[in-house]
Amino acid sequence: EVNLSALIESTPDMVWSVNREYCILTINTAFRQMFAAAYGVELQPGMCILDRLPEDEREQWKDLYDVALGGDRHSAELAYNIRGMKLVVDVSLMPIRSSEGRNAGVSVFSRDITERRQAEDLLRRQKEYLTALTETTVGLIRRLELTELLHTITNRAAALVGTSHGYIYLLDDDEETMTLQVGIGAQSGHVGYHIQPGEGMAGKVWLTGEPLVIEDYNSWIGKVQA
Repeated sequence: EVNLSALIESTPDMVWSVNREYCILTINTAFRQMFAAAYGVELQPGMCILDRLPEDEREQWKDLYDVALGGDRHSAELAYNIRGMKLVVDVSLMPIRSSEGRNAGVSVFSRDITERRQAEDLLRRQKEYLTALTETTVGLIRRLELTELLHTITNRAAALVGTSHGYIYLLDDDEETMTLQVGIGAQSGHVGYHIQPGEGMAGKVWLTGEPLVIEDYNSWIGKVQA
């Protein structure tokens, strides 16, 4: 038992085990501290861990434990928000077999992979930016028709920020109005719409020369009533 305690305390990973009633058998400091930070509960051996979880997480964890209690070793990737901080963990669950060969509990090993996932997301976004730049550059080299090129730029920009909506206004020859040249999603039906300086989001950006972010466009008093 002393050797087991030393072993699970020697790793920065979170390690714990439960019996068939989901009561804690062993637990290391890393998991105890994470659980206390996330849920405000100081776990101790003998506690039923499901009872200490928020209601919306109990069923998920019961299912994870039950698969292992059924004899299957398995893993899952789970994401949490702990006090405003995102945490992504890789969880491996393995059945504990008794001397009689029955499944007497579950051992759990959990590793924080938040930084790895963030690095992967960063690489994915950089690849998307590079693809967008390449497609735009190729379009210019091939001298695509302007509307086609603008469609490519709009679709790629929308994809980068995770939306299906977007548009591009261009300044008219008289330099007194702008016309919506390309629209996708909700804006696809407004191609040809004209705005004045200061009108709507695009008009305000045109007037000020500054970027603009609106958290709730539907309730924004300055939106265009097209």
